[in-house]
Amino acid sequence: MSLAYRRYRWSFFLPASIGAAVFAVLFFSPLHLLVGRNSASACAPLAAFIQKNWPGPHLAAAALALSLFVLFLFLLFREIWNTDRHLRSLRLLAPSLWSNNLSLALHELQISRQAVAVFEAADSLCFSAGFFRPKIYLSSGAIKTLNDAELLAVLSHENRHRRYRDPARSTILRSLGRSLFFVPVIKLLEKRFAVAKEILADADALKLKNGGLALAGALYKLSSPGLRSGGSPAEALAKAGQVALALFADRPLLEIRISYIAGQGHALSPLKLSKIILSAVVISALLVFSAPGSLAKESAPSCASLSENNATTPIKQPAGATYAPPDYITTYDPHHPQDAD
Repeated sequence: MSLAYRRYRWSFFLPASIGAAVFAVLFFSPLHLLVGRNSASACAPLAAFIQKNWPGPHLAAAALALSLFVLFLFLLFREIWNTDRHLRSLRLLAPSLWSNNLSLALHELQISRQAVAVFEAADSLCFSAGFFRPKIYLSSGAIKTLNDAELLAVLSHENRHRRYRDPARSTILRSLGRSLFFVPVIKLLEKRFAVAKEILADADALKLKNGGLALAGALYKLSSPGLRSGGSPAEALAKAGQVALALFADRPLLEIRISYIAGQGHALSPLKLSKIILSAVVISALLVFSAPGSLAKESAPSCASLSENNATTPIKQPAGATYAPPDYITTYDPHHPQDAD
């Protein structure tokens, strides 16, 4: 397993695990109030239980977790819906109208025609998009601009994104970073994932014959003047909230990719210590906030514990004392005439 692939995996699974842990800690910690040994809900009516524990830190933590999870789902499905709406608005060309060089490139790379969509556009665009069924999208302008070798390199690059479902991974991380905005390390890891996935996709293109020259030529031809001044041809897609993974994401990433293609390696920007410490402090605060120990001492014992104490604890009487029933309690005497009858 290469270093680039390990970075790719960790850059996705680490922030996803952090986000899942935050949701789990906030949401599942309050369950001890309902099923734990310190719960009083089994002995008291539900109204009394809510009155006693609301607004308590545990139920407040569960409400916060539920709100953040709903926000995450809202951001996720909104981006999926916006992407689907944008892709449906494209004027797709029938496969019979595709150029011969595109058909030959797909055959050489063993890419199915169902995995590619060509749309009419004067701009040179190439990206992979789609959350559930990702495809490679090529503009007619890009096909006219690229030569055969460059088209092979671009298709190989985007096919890697499609096979590994990078559009869906990027969408999940973006939505997670926006919903858990108070954990800044997730946003940093999202940026590292963006670099790692592009480097791995470039590595697939470099395996082709003269792949380095072809990919460098594609980078130059498909990059617009706006990109060289700091913009990007995929900027409009990004602003519209698309899942599209454009070949050219931003200027810093482009510089890293050019350095990698030139054989100079790639250096990821180090994680800022301040944001790591801030994230650790936030997560620690959430753990303390939702820890089950804060209400444990104040909770009433359960019915089972009360019954066990009553059954096993004998009643202590003074030494030498005898039990005498009260006057209003009558005892059965078989020698008494009324009792005998």
